[in-house]
Amino acid sequence: MAEIATPNRRWNSFVCPTCRFIFRVAQDHDGRGVVCPGCRVMLRLPAEDAQPGPLMLEREDEHDHEEAEEAASESTGSHLTTMAIAGGTALVALGIFAWWMMPERSATGNASPGAEIPAIVVETPVAPAANTKTDLAEIDAVTRSFLEAESIEELKPWIREAEATFPKIAPWLGDEPYRAPGFRDLGADIKFFTRDKLNAVTVPVRTRNRQAQVTLVKEAAGWRVDWESWAGWSEMSWEEFRSAKPTEPKLFRVKVFTADYYNFGFKDELEWRSYRLDSADGEDSLTGYVERGGDIDVRTDPREVTDGKRMLVRLKFPAESPADNQVLVDSIVAEDWLDSSSAPDP
Repeated sequence: MAEIATPNRRWNSFVCPTCRFIFRVAQDHDGRGVVCPGCRVMLRLPAEDAQPGPLMLEREDEHDHEEAEEAASESTGSHLTTMAIAGGTALVALGIFAWWMMPERSATGNASPGAEIPAIVVETPVAPAANTKTDLAEIDAVTRSFLEAESIEELKPWIREAEATFPKIAPWLGDEPYRAPGFRDLGADIKFFTRDKLNAVTVPVRTRNRQAQVTLVKEAAGWRVDWESWAGWSEMSWEEFRSAKPTEPKLFRVKVFTADYYNFGFKDELEWRSYRLDSADGEDSLTGYVERGGDIDVRTDPREVTDGKRMLVRLKFPAESPADNQVLVDSIVAEDWLDSSSAPDP
């Protein structure tokens, strides 16, 4: 059974030039923009030869009050000045020590006041280089047009990879007529991210009847909706999958929940771990099995997600399976529903 190895990440340490917060950013971060988690300011990644900013801001001198006190008591003022100098020296030494102890400090070079060095602590690079205000306006307009389209023909200009995606819509609908979900508003929790050279964003929306999530990808023509993740599209219908029992992996969008069911070829609980795999619409369900303790098992674990963990996976039946509801999780394509396998080569 194929498994996807997770490479070890290496990190560089940075100081936010706005709020002086110290964070790390992965060395393999392939975007230009990041967001400081401390002050939430959109920043740019530095060039390779850029120098990090100082850990401490230079304090402004305030002499008026001190001069008044010195006039009243020269000895007391002298003593306070000596303590202030000693304290300031100690703080500077402490700051230098903290900088010295930061991981990967050699990658950032020597401190240089005024250098603009962003930082972020994430495993998935976020915030693609873009004009955020312009992007948000376009995202709002495209999402609205997509949700208010009255026919599948009206959807075409607003969907990602339209030439490849559009032919999938009619078979997915089957005998059901297309109904526009409608648009009410965008939610506030909009998240930009970059994966496999794709700039993408997830947008919570309210339609006429429900709350949902739209994923958009930046193409040459602008932001476009990823229809496959919106619809929960899979390579086969769940009914066809159960009937055919293919032993070759097929692509499915599922919601993963914990389960405790072991039977037939998956009786050994020391070898297998079971998960409940629900269809995107919640109308069907399978029991998926992974090798206990393996990489797929670790990445699949949904215990921190209360409403099911969205995953894009490849499923298959074991040879001569007696059951039509027990499958192997062959591999994980993504830990959400966005398929980035068509991303352009670097």
